[in-house]
Amino acid sequence: MSAARPRAVALAAVLLLTAALSTGCTSQNKEEPVTTAIPSTPAAGADLVCGMDRADVETAIGLDVGRVEGDLSEARADGTRVCDVWPTDKRFVSGAMLSVELVPASSAEGKDYRAQVDGTAKGVIPPDVAYDGIDGGGWTGAVGGTSVVFVGDQAVVLTSTFKGEGRDPLKDLPALSLQVADSQGLSG
Repeated sequence: MSAARPRAVALAAVLLLTAALSTGCTSQNKEEPVTTAIPSTPAAGADLVCGMDRADVETAIGLDVGRVEGDLSEARADGTRVCDVWPTDKRFVSGAMLSVELVPASSAEGKDYRAQVDGTAKGVIPPDVAYDGIDGGGWTGAVGGTSVVFVGDQAVVLTSTFKGEGRDPLKDLPALSLQVADSQGLSG
């Protein structure tokens, strides 16, 4: 009887554990985390980095902003304006965590972006998503994404190399693109 008792206790423990685990896995009461949407305009008085609200960039990317390289107010000879956001913590990203480009839509590069968004560019995969109510589309990768949004005579191109936990670059990047457009006075 002494040998049977440990087996019975072990069996009871296994049954209780199995019941607890299966109940926990099928519970309808588990709440999914609610992700806050990134607004399409920067908050009034926000600290802007590359034309976007610093807090929104940090939310979308999941890393603190360390430094900014470039300036959207200064155009290169071809009219393109470039700005990069770098993290403070470089353990996860070895370069810029978010790159912003404003490209004249009528330029060769702008026309190439148009063909990519429209899915007519040769050798380029069409966008993973065409945005509703916004002239643009986006591609996602394992840890980031690229968004191209046309506003007026400019293409606003954002490329992220990281994303915050539970974040979706295909939702965050178009909103950040519209923040850039708003802060740069683009309309269209």
